[in-house]
Amino acid sequence: MAVQTLPWARAPEFESRVDPITGLRVHAAAEQLILVNAVTAVVFLLLGGIMALLIALTRWQAVHLLPADLFYRFLTAHGLNMLIFWIIFFEIAGLYLGGAVVLNARLVTPGRRGSRSL
Repeated sequence: MAVQTLPWARAPEFESRVDPITGLRVHAAAEQLILVNAVTAVVFLLLGGIMALLIALTRWQAVHLLPADLFYRFLTAHGLNMLIFWIIFFEIAGLYLGGAVVLNARLVTPGRRGSRSL
């Protein structure tokens, strides 16, 4: 007796590639979003690191790099950058990686019912 599968229980078909190292399927649109968010997160991390270095050099009495008003502007910008911008982009890249690659799913896109937009 053959087991019949329900039409909605089949594996979804979408444009993807297979990662040669892990063997996982990667949705093409998700791969682009993962890459953009990860690169943006690294840029914000680098910017935050540069600001942290400038803050540390200002606190060092022998160097004292920035005046007081710029020190507090850099301190605020460093805090916003590291606590908000870097974390958001890094987290979104991780969520796309987990949702699209690890779970082997495609991105959900709004569209007409039954349309094959991706």
